[in-house]
Amino acid sequence: MKKIFSKLFQKKNLLPALIVLFSAVFLVSCGFLADYIIESVQQKKQYDKLSQMVEQVQQNQQDSNNNSNGSSDYVGEYGPEITPGQNRQEYTSVFDPKTGKTLTLLTDYAGVYELNSDVVGWIRINDTKINYPVLQTPEWVNYYLKRDFNGQYSKHGAIYANESADVFLPSDNVTIYGHRMKDGSMFAALHDYKDKAFYDEHPYINFDTIYERHTYKIISVFITTATVESGFAYHEFVEGDPFTFPAYVEKCKELSLYDTGETAVYGDKLITLSTCEHDIEEGRLVVVAKQIT
Repeated sequence: MKKIFSKLFQKKNLLPALIVLFSAVFLVSCGFLADYIIESVQQKKQYDKLSQMVEQVQQNQQDSNNNSNGSSDYVGEYGPEITPGQNRQEYTSVFDPKTGKTLTLLTDYAGVYELNSDVVGWIRINDTKINYPVLQTPEWVNYYLKRDFNGQYSKHGAIYANESADVFLPSDNVTIYGHRMKDGSMFAALHDYKDKAFYDEHPYINFDTIYERHTYKIISVFITTATVESGFAYHEFVEGDPFTFPAYVEKCKELSLYDTGETAVYGDKLITLSTCEHDIEEGRLVVVAKQIT
């Protein structure tokens, strides 16, 4: 083998050898790019199908409500998807394969839950690609970091909640993770919040559990690192008290890229959305919001 490479890289063979080398690198790169594009298309189809399932149920509910109440389409302070006073709290019984019991879930998410019982909720932000189921595996840390909704390997991963947080109670803070994908999917759109003008127009996040609908208002957007020693370990904050909760909020506000004019006090419930920030080593972009409905 050494003799072959020695002959290849002799002066008279240098140019052909370089052509072979660069051609090989190019072909490998094309292979990686093709794999990424194929996966990107597959992931889009997968999540489009799931969102269409949810939207169809919601549309059916809305049509039913309009027919029974004679109400018209209403767009309130929190956007068209979820508005206070809308009569959409309809539930469906679903078998839970993990416990063998029957659960009563919001009809919107019953079908999605039947496809994957790791589903704990759904997150959506108006005018962005963020419109995904949220999964959680308390028994397996970062299970969906490199797995898609079906549990298959995927660079895109899935949107998932911190394993130690209680999404349903809920905990004082639930951290939700998602990759920053080059195709703009998953949590890539969170980077729009670097611009305060975008925040001003999109201050609300809809994060439903499979049992209840909730709206959150963003209180802080900041950048830190995933290195605990030098960064802010926001992901470690789950349950607080009258002392640690204000301290967490204060740190979030201190690091914030701009003043949102919003804050939170002990007793409020928070979600912390986390994605990668490539401008610094091990960087993270973080969006913190408090529950308002």
